[in-house]
Amino acid sequence: IPRNFIVDGTENVKNPLGMKGVRLEAEVCIIDGLSPYLRNIAKCVNENDMEVAALVFAPLAAALAVLDKNQREYGVMHLDFGGGTSSLTIFEEAELLHSVVLPVGSKHITNDLAVALRTSMDVAERIKLEHGATSSGEDNRRKEMIDLSAAIGEEKFILPKKQLARVIDARTQELLGLVSDELKKVSRNGMLPAGVVVSGGGANLPGLLPYIKDTLRLPVRLAKPLHLDGVTDAAVDPAFAVATGLVLWGIEQEISPDSKGRSSFGNFSGNTNKVMDWLKNFMP
Repeated sequence: IPRNFIVDGTENVKNPLGMKGVRLEAEVCIIDGLSPYLRNIAKCVNENDMEVAALVFAPLAAALAVLDKNQREYGVMHLDFGGGTSSLTIFEEAELLHSVVLPVGSKHITNDLAVALRTSMDVAERIKLEHGATSSGEDNRRKEMIDLSAAIGEEKFILPKKQLARVIDARTQELLGLVSDELKKVSRNGMLPAGVVVSGGGANLPGLLPYIKDTLRLPVRLAKPLHLDGVTDAAVDPAFAVATGLVLWGIEQEISPDSKGRSSFGNFSGNTNKVMDWLKNFMP
């Protein structure tokens, strides 16, 4: 993905098309993936009577759905808190500045709860969804107790809700420590005017947004798809940011087939009707 170009020593050229010169250089962001994994994913899709039109880097697809032009111009970080991993993308001056996939996701929180409560992953996941929260989402002055007897299958299995919060805080702090390290690599720690936009299934964890705000010292908001007005409530869940971005990406390729798999991250407001018409094919 090109960041900027250098034409005959002239730096910070965003688009060299139409310029005359002898030497053209480019600063690019290279995104790679293990080819066996990519081939296996494509094979799974093809064997279900569907065709793979293109491979898209998931963090870019999610960013396409939830970040607007002004945020990308001023400087913003998008954090997709997924199940097995979390992805981070940083934009500044409308260009991709940095991207990385981090090996921590919301399923690690589920695993921690399963170990702490000595129960199965399925039960731990249900407890996380029903009672989970970070300490920022709890009133520390209240000594709230939760009864997990029915979920665990043991009599009088009652514990303080703060105990769950401590387990969740530990893994959340690990993730934010990795995020902070990535921000320091590009000298943007606490220095993104548009703040952080959080998506992914883990973004629905109560108390997560204020926890991120306090830790990273940046404004934080929950992701919401920007260009799909009128769809069902499920489609605006931050867990579907990547799927929504893939829809928008595909629509852009249909509108501008000469883009050859690249997205301009442009304004999709003028194409909303075409997006909606396409989505209606899948609605009951």
